Amino acid sequence: MKESHISLSEKITFGLGAMSKDIIYWFIGAYLMLYLTDFYGMSAAFIGFILLIGKIANAFLDPFLGYAIDNTTTRFSKFKPWIIVGSLLTAVTVTCLFYKPNLQGSDLALYGLGFYFLTIIAYSLMDIPFWSLIPNFGTVGKDRLIMTAIPRAMTVVGGQFILIFGLFLIRKLTFNSQHDLSEGFFMLAAGCALFFLITQLVMCFTLKTRRQKFKYAKFSISKAFELISKNDQLLATISIMVLQQIAIGIVNSSLIFYFLQEHVITAKHFTIIMSGGAVIQFLTYILLPKIIGLISRKAAFYISGILMLCGFISMIFLSLTTGNPIILCISFCFANCGMALMIGLTTAMLADCVDYGEFKNGIRSEALIFSLQTFSAKLGTGIALFMSGLSISAAAYIPREITFVHQEFSFRLALVIVCLLILLSLWIYSRYYKLNGILFKSMLSTLEKLRTSDGMIHDIQKLIRYAIDESNVLLKLKGETLEEVLSPLVSCLARSGIISSISEFRSELNRRLKVTPCGIAEGIAIPHARGECVKRPAIAIAVLEKPLDLGSFDGKKCDLIFLIASPDDGQTHLNLLGRLSLVLNEQGFADSLRHAGTAREVVTRIARYAQHFD
Repeated sequence: MKESHISLSEKITFGLGAMSKDIIYWFIGAYLMLYLTDFYGMSAAFIGFILLIGKIANAFLDPFLGYAIDNTTTRFSKFKPWIIVGSLLTAVTVTCLFYKPNLQGSDLALYGLGFYFLTIIAYSLMDIPFWSLIPNFGTVGKDRLIMTAIPRAMTVVGGQFILIFGLFLIRKLTFNSQHDLSEGFFMLAAGCALFFLITQLVMCFTLKTRRQKFKYAKFSISKAFELISKNDQLLATISIMVLQQIAIGIVNSSLIFYFLQEHVITAKHFTIIMSGGAVIQFLTYILLPKIIGLISRKAAFYISGILMLCGFISMIFLSLTTGNPIILCISFCFANCGMALMIGLTTAMLADCVDYGEFKNGIRSEALIFSLQTFSAKLGTGIALFMSGLSISAAAYIPREITFVHQEFSFRLALVIVCLLILLSLWIYSRYYKLNGILFKSMLSTLEKLRTSDGMIHDIQKLIRYAIDESNVLLKLKGETLEEVLSPLVSCLARSGIISSISEFRSELNRRLKVTPCGIAEGIAIPHARGECVKRPAIAIAVLEKPLDLGSFDGKKCDLIFLIASPDDGQTHLNLLGRLSLVLNEQGFADSLRHAGTAREVVTRIARYAQHFD
């Protein structure tokens, strides 16, 4: 396990930055509708429509902002300037948004809506590069989880703080007239904006600038769309994240519309339920690295879905009018625990997609990929608002009336839809997401070695197919020791003219085997050596008749051997090793080679799988 290079001050300031930005986010989300209706005299329906249009339009703007951020070059980092500028603009615009000017009618409406649109754009300028920092904390799995868990936990703190204490602070900050709270709104907005700006600046100066020696390639807009469309793991992750946000939006709107009806449940009980859910979310985020340390990410993802299903299904069968609020709170806590676990995992998955996309396409694009996180959140929320409207219509809701005609049915229908969305997320994950296990960690390790050696990932798309030949494939190879297995593979490479000196190559190979066992996981071993005796990159493959113990991390014996030979250029062997790890990570790939009948069939299957990464 690699030692962490993330300091305590970095963890603290990154967490405070996340908390302050969500104070701003939830201050706008929770109180803007109230502010514009009460002090601007605007129609709630009109405001809701405008806010929805603004959110969806801003969602489709995010990938273009991500593209611009990724094509930024500065001596400090490509993220910090955007965070600083975006934070400054957000602090100014949000303060102006909650300032009531001496205007009337349409002029006042244009002022409010204009600053709303400016605020959400300015916030995106800061939010996208903020989350894009996560993959730059390193490829160590524990570090990545910690730096995912900390901001996620602190966003809960920031959001709940402003939701719970917002109205109290607004009243306390209204000094002139308690009947006109516009002054309190402005004072709180200004205070939140100042705190937000200070924490973002402190964070930017505290966080270390990493990977300065790595050269980020600039790319065109058309290439940006290609980087998204060709990253199959990114598409799977974003699909899951959109479904998540739809589910969260439906749940929140259902709680607000149905649980605050006095004949259903009291406001006191509602506060207890929501607070319990928030505490569980916070604890889950904090414990996320510990949880993943005990079980795999894959198992944790499935558990997150099961917890949500258990919580929401139990809520479906609870009666809104006679149900026990304590049981309802427990069910909601189960669901929130699963929700926090899945959100934390998908954020870490998105960071993995950055490395996966870099290795697959040869271009690193953190901001472009993390812009799709904000895109999915906004798009999912917009879809959830639309679906919630259908749910409310199904309940025959009459404005200003206390009851719904079909309240029980509508609430349960909403949660049934949420459960179906969770099941669909689990299916997408099991069917399409494959960045798990030791083989993927091998790819991450290769990327890290390439950067620390100032290596560049060149055009490696066809490297695997170039390196394999059916004359270097041995099926049902017999051998009682690793020596007996490697000898015929080295001889194959020599006969093919790939190595000029068997003794020199074997000497280098043995030296590496003394340092690190060649066993990887899942019955796969990848011995490798490089040197001047190697004329070109090549892979010799053996399917063993009898598996051997080659020191794999999972303790399994190996029957699938990939011997890598590469020139001593400092990069090719790492590119080939990482590329092979990526291909081997494909579900069912190793077994398809074990059951191949001929050497040509092995080569054909490898070529076919390698095409997935072209």
